Amino acid sequence: MALPRILEDVAPRLRRRPRRWWFWRAGPPGHLEFDLVRHGVPLLFCGAVWVSTHLWRMRRPPAPLAWTGPDEDGRERVNALDRKVRELLLWNDPMLARQLSNALANFVVPAGAAGLAVAAGLRGGGGPFADVLVALEAMVYAGTISQAAKLLFRRQRPFARFAPPVDPAQGVLRLPDDDNLSFFSSHTSTTMAFAFAVAQIATRRRVRTPLVFILGIAAGLTGYLRIASDRHYATDVLAGAAVGALVGTSVPRLLHPPID
Repeated sequence: MALPRILEDVAPRLRRRPRRWWFWRAGPPGHLEFDLVRHGVPLLFCGAVWVSTHLWRMRRPPAPLAWTGPDEDGRERVNALDRKVRELLLWNDPMLARQLSNALANFVVPAGAAGLAVAAGLRGGGGPFADVLVALEAMVYAGTISQAAKLLFRRQRPFARFAPPVDPAQGVLRLPDDDNLSFFSSHTSTTMAFAFAVAQIATRRRVRTPLVFILGIAAGLTGYLRIASDRHYATDVLAGAAVGALVGTSVPRLLHPPID
């Protein structure tokens, strides 16, 4: 039997499965459209820009821009909010917090977003490929905006501002190409974009599940860990969360309007 015929037989059975507490349909499904030219070309372009600028900054580390001017020690002045939140949330082992944030941003949240998008596409009606691509689209756009902001503002990271230099052979907390890229947090913006895009997709598909909220909690935890790891200030994380939420909400709504 041909593969398309098998998929045609399996998909209706998936949609007819009884409700589970973690996933169910609610109402007639809406649909998403992803055009490989109209949506795919800009997505590939932004992805290429994001990767190329990341490689470029590794070869030519940007110098810091002291937007707030020097303090009494001659270092960049840090506002009271960022200083206080750093004192409250900084872990004794910032490397552990960094590793956990990397695991959430690079593996847990993307895998969860992809899984929820696939499930929403199958259980909500229609194929899942557009759902996954729309979630990926939101993440890439948020990451590209974050990269542009980092290179524009070139804010010194808190670990570079407060801690003495560390031998890279003894710890990878400090990297010479990464000291001045604090504003704003790309880990937070991309995970928030994933979470909000999947929430929009689930709403469009008329699919309700508490797993969407769990994904949002994981994105918020990523932002917290970026502060705990001394990689970002609170304002970096708040700005990243706002941009990620805005992009994650706007991409499905504006670029992929309903085609019911």
